[in-house]
Amino acid sequence: MDFAKIQYGKGAAQMTEYGLWQVSKRYGALTVLDQVTLRLRPGSRVCVMGPSGCGKTTLLRLMMGLEHPDSGSVLHDTKQCMGVMFQENRLLEWATPVKNVQLVCSSQTEKIREHLKQVLPEEALEKPAGELSGGMKRRAALVRAVMAPANILLLDEPFTGLDEETKRMAADYLINHLENRTLIFSSHQEADAGYLHADIFRLIQQ
Repeated sequence: MDFAKIQYGKGAAQMTEYGLWQVSKRYGALTVLDQVTLRLRPGSRVCVMGPSGCGKTTLLRLMMGLEHPDSGSVLHDTKQCMGVMFQENRLLEWATPVKNVQLVCSSQTEKIREHLKQVLPEEALEKPAGELSGGMKRRAALVRAVMAPANILLLDEPFTGLDEETKRMAADYLINHLENRTLIFSSHQEADAGYLHADIFRLIQQ
């Protein structure tokens, strides 16, 4: 299988400090990404789209430094810090949403609570994550990524399991607290790019 980009984010050619340059990634005989180039300028918002199995998660993991390309280069500034949201929520099930956010954030408890209350009912803040619904866990994981001291946010399908109302709530929260940070996230739905005013970068199967 062969995959390639068909659309760049706006102004991509203006930046060389973060992104992918002619990157290929294989797992055994399976080529997941083939000669993919994605350049991001500071403050840009990019939604990586494509069918299941096209390499969206692999692309993000390469940008996170959790995978290494078989060829090509991952471009980055070592001074940049990343806030990450995985496909799995990766919350401590015994800890409350507040405690989970405190793992990555030095902010005062009250500030963390203020953030969480923008996407969760207040009574959920004191419950162990294991007692929350899947959608609530997803929103708590989003707040944790947003509140991390980071210049770049990498979010793997951040709206999974959310209905339209809660998705809009989560998108509004993200926009309100994105500031000037660079955002790259994956999604199956083009509407998600619209919610976050993001350019679309498509991965397609040849």
